[in-house]
Amino acid sequence: MKQTILLKYARIMISAFLVLTAGISVFAETQPDNGESTEEIVTADNAACRFQLKARSLKSNILWDSTYVLDFLMYDGSTLTGAVLLDNAIYGNGKTGYVDLSISADSSWIVTGNSILRSLYNEGTIVDTEGRNVRIKNADGTIYVEGDSEYVITVNNYETTADLPDPEEEDTNNNMNTEEKLRLLFIGNSHTYYNDLPKYVAKLAGKYGIDCDARMIAFSGWSLSQHVLWPAAKFNLKYGDYDYVILQEHSHPFAPKENYYKAVQKLDQWIKKTGGKTVIYETWAKKAEPEKQAAMNTIHQTAAEKLGAILAPVGEYWWAYQKKHPDVELYTTDGAHASPAGTKLAAKVIWKSIYKDIIKDTLR
Repeated sequence: MKQTILLKYARIMISAFLVLTAGISVFAETQPDNGESTEEIVTADNAACRFQLKARSLKSNILWDSTYVLDFLMYDGSTLTGAVLLDNAIYGNGKTGYVDLSISADSSWIVTGNSILRSLYNEGTIVDTEGRNVRIKNADGTIYVEGDSEYVITVNNYETTADLPDPEEEDTNNNMNTEEKLRLLFIGNSHTYYNDLPKYVAKLAGKYGIDCDARMIAFSGWSLSQHVLWPAAKFNLKYGDYDYVILQEHSHPFAPKENYYKAVQKLDQWIKKTGGKTVIYETWAKKAEPEKQAAMNTIHQTAAEKLGAILAPVGEYWWAYQKKHPDVELYTTDGAHASPAGTKLAAKVIWKSIYKDIIKDTLR
């Protein structure tokens, strides 16, 4: 549906502090602004990521450790300003992760610190902020490129040719594959990633004949206020080009409502800035605390009204369904998270809320 950023592969689940996430391919093209972005890219735990930077300038450090896999491609006059930083203190070491960077002849890497990566395929320019050449060496001490900069790039493999996308073929593929895809992003915690809720929503969209790309940023126990403070949500909202973003707050106990309102307001601003729509995902009370559901409903309804957002009233349907079908267990054994049946119910409510809005727009 939107084509500024191409996000391939059906879905992702983020299990730690991330920006680029498992199984994701991000394709960043020139946008109507000055083409410059400033973010910190943090790759995902156990991720396999592909980031394509086309005709853009990106100011960013790339943080990774041995659990990460990132293929970073720069071409068509792109510039990266930053460092590639290996930090096994984040999630550990001893695995086979890597970062590979490919740079076209008309692209540049402005190095701002000592950098470590597996392979560097360079046809372009690599200098520091003062324009000095940066030394490139192997981990065993072999010098590939001499430099007078204070910074050093350490690699296991260095080549002066890069295998980069063919722009003509790439444009053709984009037109063929992305024209009618509905893009959804879920932001929340375990009430989003339990049983892979986005997968069920995407499947429901498929039954309605809609090709749906559903992704999530979901960390155990997180509130939306935490998502606002960390770069993952902001980065993905800025570049993901999502049609609908589903926001799910910490539920047991529910976060302080003033913090919740501030967080959803900020996220809603980021969502609307890129032309997306906000969906308020109303969750359910614990099995042993049904009396708390009414207050949760009111808080979510108020947020949706204040923002002009779409309300997905899962919590309301949850208890109505439980009363009508007492033989169906909606909870897992912890009495808080959804069973597979509960997740399917939540997916139905969320999808119907989104589909109702799609139909409304279609009939305008």
